[in-house]
Amino acid sequence: MRTRVIPRAEWSTFFEGFTREHSGWPTTVWILGPRIGAQVEVRELPLEGIVAGPVAISIHLGGMPGKNVEHPVAAPVSVWLETSEKDVLGALGINTADGTTTLVEFRSPVPPGHAHPVATSSAQPDRSTEARSTPQ
Repeated sequence: MRTRVIPRAEWSTFFEGFTREHSGWPTTVWILGPRIGAQVEVRELPLEGIVAGPVAISIHLGGMPGKNVEHPVAAPVSVWLETSEKDVLGALGINTADGTTTLVEFRSPVPPGHAHPVATSSAQPDRSTEARSTPQ
């Protein structure tokens, strides 16, 4: 895997392009911290966008009524992108001043014309994709 650090001056432009390229991709957000360990914040919701503001980065997911989630990352100090040797996206990381890392993992959507294995299954829906968020 290769890691590319995104310079702070490029965050806004980087996230604009990244959002255009990966909008709708199933996304899982992990929070990694020395006090909390590793916790899943959101699992397999479609990416709506990532925006860099003056004091925080906001990750927007959902795309469905009642399942929209905004995950703010306060006091970011670095942003990095992990890819394979063949430039396949692995993860996006955001490190914060308090030592917490937000790890954003992506799964490429199923190509058009191909049935998704879950869609063809007669099993019950997977409830693990529902986001844990607090009402606003």
